[in-house]
Amino acid sequence: MECNAVNADARKLTYVEFPTKFVWQRGDRIWKPRKVGKCIGRIHSVLPNLGEAYFLSILLNKVNVIGEEYSSFRDACYALGLLDDDKEYIDAIKEASHSGSGFYLRFLFATLLMCNTMSKPEVVWENTWEYLAYGIL
Repeated sequence: MECNAVNADARKLTYVEFPTKFVWQRGDRIWKPRKVGKCIGRIHSVLPNLGEAYFLSILLNKVNVIGEEYSSFRDACYALGLLDDDKEYIDAIKEASHSGSGFYLRFLFATLLMCNTMSKPEVVWENTWEYLAYGIL
């Protein structure tokens, strides 16, 4: 945004806060500091099953990121501590391994993948693959 390059205060605001301090000047096609009045706006919610769009909405609505560059919005959210570390999923699979078959554990993991609730599925896989592979060979 050009406003961020010119105004230091703009860089401190989140996506939701920005319109409360700045107003869009349609004729000049620039953002100018708000002088009078309050702002009423609406931010649409994004469902977790939309993947990167969901993680982008977390970043836009919660924090502003300066300095670090990540390969995905999910990685940026994870690095900033906005997402869980998936320990509960790892523990659930390990606990289920005491009474469930390998088939059941793979079904559980597939269900977790389809629900798109894990922050880093690859970390869950790396910590549980031995349990998930049970009974294949």
